[in-house]
Amino acid sequence: MRRACWLTVVAVALVACATAASSDSGYAAAARPLDARSRAATCTESEKAQRLAAVKKYLAGMAKARRAYFGSHHSRKARRAFVKRQQAKLAALRRAAACEVPVAGAVVVESIPIPGSGGIGVGLGRVWALDREAHDLYRIEPAAVPTGSDVSHSELLPLTGAVGGAAPVVGKGAVWIADGLGNKLLRVDAAAAHALNPPAVTHISTGPTSDEMPITAVVAAGSVWVGNHHGGTVARIDPKTNTVVATIPWGAHGGGGIYHMTTDGSHIWVTGSRTSDVAEIDTSTNSIVRRTPVPTGTCGGLAVDASAVWITSGFDAPYTCWWSRPDLGVDRIGVSRIDRATGAVTRIDVGGRPIDVRSAFGSIWILVDAPRLELVRLDPATYHVIGRLRLSDATCDTKKTPYCPGAELGSALEVGFDSLWVRRAAAATVPGALLRIVPS
Repeated sequence: MRRACWLTVVAVALVACATAASSDSGYAAAARPLDARSRAATCTESEKAQRLAAVKKYLAGMAKARRAYFGSHHSRKARRAFVKRQQAKLAALRRAAACEVPVAGAVVVESIPIPGSGGIGVGLGRVWALDREAHDLYRIEPAAVPTGSDVSHSELLPLTGAVGGAAPVVGKGAVWIADGLGNKLLRVDAAAAHALNPPAVTHISTGPTSDEMPITAVVAAGSVWVGNHHGGTVARIDPKTNTVVATIPWGAHGGGGIYHMTTDGSHIWVTGSRTSDVAEIDTSTNSIVRRTPVPTGTCGGLAVDASAVWITSGFDAPYTCWWSRPDLGVDRIGVSRIDRATGAVTRIDVGGRPIDVRSAFGSIWILVDAPRLELVRLDPATYHVIGRLRLSDATCDTKKTPYCPGAELGSALEVGFDSLWVRRAAAATVPGALLRIVPS
């Protein structure tokens, strides 16, 4: 029931989003047309088999189709045109069947059962995972990365402390959780806690109203920064006093807004469902210095590296930050890359619907929830898919439901301890788990 409540709150908040954009920006960033580079030359094993079968079937029927056409068409011009159409279609089928099946690019070395749903975070020498339905915080003590036939035995410790929310963020000696349902930022002093000694939890207000709905947080520049989904602001919290010391306007207060944030330590990038852009905050001035329009949409997670900001389009229509109308030639599903130097925006199709992204081990890692839950490995230089690791066999039709089995609404992908960590949310067809993955 609590899972349903959390999904309802997030869904209602996003659906209620307005399309009006905030006007505060330091300078207008240039955006170039969406790039056509995609995974056109890659496919799954089943897709390749289907395409090869289509070539074989078409070849087998070409002669019969030609005889039937020639029997009723005696014009040489019409016959030549028919043969030309046949050859063009055969060439197109062969091009499609020539796709390459990428290797997995990574391997699951450990699967830790964790019930319910909830985001994950890394810090204080541990991995942290939520079960928001049971209001539990799990502390995982990572073992050494297993090699060969060795088996990893990370320690899993549930810390019942009445916590819930989007995802744990770790820093300044504590675990921080933006709890939109409770309209508070939770400070969890959990480092020394154990099962018989639950962690102390401090509730911190992130704005002046009873409907701020804090939904995301990062730690940067000695502070905790919280995105208020309904409040339309980013609140800067002093971890020494647990109070708001600065408020950065992002958009109007009301029906929905800020959704995800990321940081490089000195700047913070903010996305939301009220506008399809990425706002960049300078922590030294507590102000937005740039807003970059992102036509691909900004409902999913985002990440930053030395040269770019990476954004995933995220969850389905009718949210204003994601819109797809293939019948009109408009498709915004994909990953967007913002060049930090020029502000140019590039759209990259990775196959399926991307919901979270991280930069690590020389690659860009994207979590895709539809048509199946997969971890996609992307070459940041060529934008080519070089790995695709399936994490669930359950399928999802986004035309029928916005929420796919296994998809986590908060932070579902993190990096730490020479590994990638993926939170797979529990569903009727998918068991809840924390997956430890290493590149291959």
